[in-house]
Amino acid sequence: MIVKRGDLYHYYTANTKRGYWVLVDDLDQVLAGCGFAEYQGDTAELQKLYVNPDARGHGAAHQLMAQVEAGAKAAGYTQLYLETHHNLKSAIQLYTNAHWTPLSGPMHVGPHTTMDHFFVKAL
Repeated sequence: MIVKRGDLYHYYTANTKRGYWVLVDDLDQVLAGCGFAEYQGDTAELQKLYVNPDARGHGAAHQLMAQVEAGAKAAGYTQLYLETHHNLKSAIQLYTNAHWTPLSGPMHVGPHTTMDHFFVKAL
């Protein structure tokens, strides 16, 4: 389900090469969200992965990442890229467990200058 309000909704629906999913509970409370958007050529960037602390450890992140991977592939991308920070140890473990390949540096210099861990995954 995509939450149909605000800038996030408009950004991800403005282009068919983007997608965003939100996982909600039975009361429509947001548990997690994740998306993708164009990055460079046939590579999309995994963006804005968030999991509510109460929902962690129940597979929400894996479920959303699988949806993002399928959506990015359907949009014509051949790989996904992401940047994260060494303080986000749970995120790094998640990406490693989900078979993302670590890179020695960014694919290209961009606006996220504080990020210091980079990953790519073939679709």
